[in-house]
Amino acid sequence: MRSLSSSRRDRSCCARAGEAHSYERGSAVIEAAVAIPALIAITLALLWVISLGVTHVRVDEAAYSAARLAARGVSEDSVRLAVQSRLADAEIEMTGDAETVSITVTDYVFADVPILRGFTTPVSATAVVAREIE
Repeated sequence: MRSLSSSRRDRSCCARAGEAHSYERGSAVIEAAVAIPALIAITLALLWVISLGVTHVRVDEAAYSAARLAARGVSEDSVRLAVQSRLADAEIEMTGDAETVSITVTDYVFADVPILRGFTTPVSATAVVAREIE
């Protein structure tokens, strides 16, 4: 049979049912302090990937429309102006032969996150179109 002092000691050193031990107190705060920055980093990475995807679609459309213009016989300056009206900082490379026109458009995605300032990623697309017969 237990004595009265030992039963008090058991209750004082151990938590009641459903209560956390003293060494577990504050663990939720520590977990949140780790989880919140990780979630923010994941969100920023997803936004970065989305911006890369959107830029790739815009570059691809600009390259294709520029190749179609060049295939119709529009001047090189007009083709460059058409691309730069869509993508102001884009680089354009035009090549071709008697049968096809190839346009490569390259644009850069800049990171607007303070930690990644100056980090850029090139996004490029190439379109090859057959010249139209006049």
